[in-house]
Amino acid sequence: MKSNSLTFVNLRPDVTAPVEAYVIIIIIIMASVGNLEDAARKRKERLAALKKRAQDSKDTGGREDEPPAKIAAKEPKFRSYKPEDDQLKDKAVEPAKPVQGERLQSGEREDLAAVVNAKAVAAAQRQNDDNDDYDSD
Repeated sequence: MKSNSLTFVNLRPDVTAPVEAYVIIIIIIMASVGNLEDAARKRKERLAALKKRAQDSKDTGGREDEPPAKIAAKEPKFRSYKPEDDQLKDKAVEPAKPVQGERLQSGEREDLAAVVNAKAVAAAQRQNDDNDDYDSD
């Protein structure tokens, strides 16, 4: 009479698992290897198609004796560099002049300084962890 007991395999001394668990793990690994092989095959097919397309466009494209079209380069603009060459001096850009804001022109300079000073004082204050008072350093 045959018993319905599971056969256990000890691969490591601290782990005991039924043989069926190892079979399932091996099947999963083999399936993932199959997926990798499929992905590699698809990648090779895409590369072959790209090479063929590039070869076809090269064969049907322009003649080889024609020089390639010249790519127009942008004109250089010298902002922080002052060229000494006469040919390059005309390409230099004049330095930017600071724009006076309406707030400064209208005479609110003192108010602006007070706001900046108040923000600096608030930034200098930090909370003391011992008590919830603010400590200024």
